[in-house]
Formats: sequence, C-alpha cells, structure tokens
Amino acid sequence: MGYKMKLSKLLGLAFMFWAVNAQALVVYESQDKASTMSIFGRLEAGVYNQFAKEQEKDNGKVTIEGGARLGLSGSYSVATNVKAIAFAEWEVASQTKEDGKFDTRYAFVGMDFSHFGVLVVGQGDTAQYITVGFVDVFENFGAEATDYWTLGGRQEGQLMYSASVGNYTLTASFQAPNDNMGTYYDHDVGLKHELNVDYGFAVGINYNWTEGFLKDTAIALSFADYELIDDPIGDKHEFNAALSYGYLNEGLYTALNYSRISYRHEDHHLTGFDFVGGYGFDCGFGFMLGYGHLGYKFDRSIESYALAQLSYNFNDYLRLVAESKIGVGDIDYPVKPTHQHDKYFVSLLYSF
Repeated sequence: MGYKMKLSKLLGLAFMFWAVNAQALVVYESQDKASTMSIFGRLEAGVYNQFAKEQEKDNGKVTIEGGARLGLSGSYSVATNVKAIAFAEWEVASQTKEDGKFDTRYAFVGMDFSHFGVLVVGQGDTAQYITVGFVDVFENFGAEATDYWTLGGRQEGQLMYSASVGNYTLTASFQAPNDNMGTYYDHDVGLKHELNVDYGFAVGINYNWTEGFLKDTAIALSFADYELIDDPIGDKHEFNAALSYGYLNEGLYTALNYSRISYRHEDHHLTGFDFVGGYGFDCGFGFMLGYGHLGYKFDRSIESYALAQLSYNFNDYLRLVAESKIGVGDIDYPVKPTHQHDKYFVSLLYSF
C-alpha cells in the first residue's frame, strides 16, 4: 500500500481494494475507461537475526533473505455505478528458505455497487480487520495480542461486504465450511487442536471524526462467531474495540485495540490489548513503538512483547525499515519454546 494513505480509509474492503492500487501500474485501460487492469507488487531484501524468521533453534546465524509480492487488480463497468472487480496478491520467499513457493494473500472477485458498497467472494480479511487493522502497522511483527490470526486472518472461502455511509464504514463477512483453518493451544489440558470450521461470521463498524474537537479520531467495534466441528473446546467468539488518532506516516499516529476471546467449553476467557504510537516526519523519517499483551485468567501471559520500528522513505517507492520485537516478562503458556527470543531485521523495500 502507498505509505501516505490514511489508515482509517484502509479498514473497509471497498477502500482497501482501491487504496492498494494507488501506485499500481496500469497495464490496460479501454478507451472509454470502462475496463482496467493493473499490476502492483513489492521486492524486499533484508538482514534478519536467527529468530526473526520463527526458527526454533539458536544457531547464532544472521541471514540475508529476499522476498517478493505480486498483485493483479481489474474492474469492468457493467452498468451505471456498478463494476465487476477482481483482486489477487501472492507472496514468495527466497528459494533457499521456502523453495520459491507462492502463497496466496488475497484472491477475490465480486461487484462494486458504488454508494451501496462492495460485495466479493474468495480469500481476504474478515470484517474483524476493521478493528485489528488499527494496530497492524508494523512490517513483520505486532497485532498478536488477539485471536484474529488463529484462523488465518486472510481466510479462504468467504463472502465479504463493505460499505461507506458518511463517516461510517460497515463490514460483514461469512465463512463457509473449511477444514484445518488453524491451530489452537488448549491451556487447560496442554494440547493443540486443529480447527475445522462449520461456518462463521463477523461484523464491524468504524466511525471517523472529520471535524470538531475529535477531528482525526476514529473508533471501531467488531464481533466474530465461528462454529467449530467436533472440537472439545467449543465454538469461538471474539469481541474487539479499537481507537486511533491521526494518520499513519503523516505526523502523529496512535492506536489501541482491545480483544476478548472465549471458547464455549472452556471455563475462562482471553483478554488482550495492543498499543502503538509513532510519528512520520515530512522529510521521510518515521518511528513507531508498540506493546502487546494477551492474558489467560487475567494474570498469566500468552503473549507479552514490545515493538520498535525506524523507517525512512526515500520516495513513494523505496523504503528502509529496521524493526525489532522484544519479549517482556514471563510467558506462562507458550506454544513454542519457553524462552522469549528477541527478534530484529533491517530491510529495504521497493514497491510499485
């Protein structure tokens, strides 16, 4: 996405689709502009410490790795204020690490009904991202003090809707049956569960103040419910509330996301919050700090971390980023090795 885009305008599906194309290369456009096709992407190369890529062994090695993203978007006007749209994005890591495998990030098609919203089907963010997106502002880390990513975040087999009405953005998504969508660690018995979804839905609403005392402030709420198939932990429910001020990479930006997660047959719930704050200077420099905590039975940590990022935008295409994630305190119920390792990387990104 363009670094200058307003974050509050990216949280609804309709805005996400067009904002991603802000710097895209138009490869085809009909004379009457009824039909367009664009490509966009990102090339990246960076230096990573031994834990930044989720390696489980301390081999003491610092590596240099590359990666790339490639996306396609298209639209065709079928009637007045009605367009057919298609959108896809893939990511591929360096061949030595991931064998050059392409992973699908987004893949959906649908209709843009202008003032009546956008309706698409395929793989994409659920309606919950209207809240989680407030704090998902780092390149590789952060936004982990929530259960949003347990089922994959950008989920496959969805019907997704977004509409903007005045200062409001409304989102809704429906999840079709899907097996092996994610893994949940049952803290009561110490076992992992493969999550198979019978069906699920999520809804969200966002409001942006554009004038008055609360100008540049945004608030959002979301709720998700997923019916799991034959799982002893029961169905999954999550509520999120988010608040932000300012615009990402345009002066001051701060945001907070609160999560409350429960599974029907467990006698406890999870609570989490992510906080981020930073400043983007006109000269291209920027910084972002963050803290996240996800707790079990209020006083026991599952996730606890601090984040830091320094960045410099040479122009709208080239960006240098240094980022770190530092464990804070003890983790009582780790899924992976008990010791928290510090993670960091420095990366150069070229976007088009």
